[in-house]
Formats: sequence, C-alpha cells, structure tokens
Amino acid sequence: MSLRFVGDTRLTIGAAAPQYLSESSFILAFGVSTEPWRGIVAWAEAGTALSYVKRHALPDYRAGFSIARSVGRSLRAESPGWFTDATLDGVFVSRFGNDFLLYEQTRLGYTFGPAQLYWNANVTVDARSQAWANFVESGPGIRIGLMPRSAFLTLNYFRGAYLADRPSFTDFRAGLWYAFSR
Repeated sequence: MSLRFVGDTRLTIGAAAPQYLSESSFILAFGVSTEPWRGIVAWAEAGTALSYVKRHALPDYRAGFSIARSVGRSLRAESPGWFTDATLDGVFVSRFGNDFLLYEQTRLGYTFGPAQLYWNANVTVDARSQAWANFVESGPGIRIGLMPRSAFLTLNYFRGAYLADRPSFTDFRAGLWYAFSR
C-alpha cells in the first residue's frame, strides 16, 4: 500500500505558463515488488490520483525496475566518511500518455552521524520524447535519518535544463520516506 503526495507551490491552474507535469495530487495505490536481487527490484502498482486542485480522480498504473549501487559510508554508519550512490530507474506511467521514463540519480557526499550532505547529478529521458520528460539537473542535498530507523527526510535544491528548447528551471524537493514490509 502506498500514499504519495505530489505538490507544486505554483499550483497548476490559472498560472501564466502552467506546469502540466506538476500533478498536485494524492496518489493512493496498492502494489507488489520483488525481493532485491543484487540491488535490482521490479515492481508494479495500481491506484488513483486524487487532484486537490482540479478536484477529480484519475486511474494511475505504474510498473518498473530499480537498480541501486552504493560505495562508502551509509546513512547511520558507525563512523563518518565519504559515500557515493547511484540508482537507475525505469518506470511505465499510464497517466502521462502511457510513457516509459528512464532516470539516473547519482549522489556524492559525506556521512556524519544520522545525516548525509551530498551533491546530486541526475538525468531523465522518456520513450515518447516529450519535452517535459528529458532533462538534466544538479544541486546540493541533505538526507537525515529519523526514528524509526527505516524513516528519513530529504531536502534537495536543483538547477536543471531541459534537453528540448524550453527554459531552465530551479526546483526545491522535500521527501519524507518511511517503509515497512512483512
């Protein structure tokens, strides 16, 4: 079971140049995933996106894979030190024209106590060559371990550039992550 909140401070209705990718919704879903095998996970989920701006509900189907690798001191390591981690994700998303996105995220930083300071370098491309879905971005971030141990907070500031003829962007992202499994 999952609940995702996707919000945009500009909202998406009535803006001079609305950002249609900004969902402004709560997404309720049920899904399944494989057990990790050498850092690889496959998953699928079905749910409903409930827009709090447009006040409608749309079906939301997603499936994909994730490959993760890390080297160095992990979050909550016993001693401080450098780390790097990278993920490669492939995601089918029904609500954006049945598109398939591929994104790579890399972080290089330093772990100290229950926190990590790092620099992000990310690339996103898609199968349909949609202008909004092809970009590079980079910027600083922090990940803070919370209680329980499977929870953490992330704060990231990005400067990005689209690969198509569109203006560059600045983005602040905050994430609260908590997971449990049976």
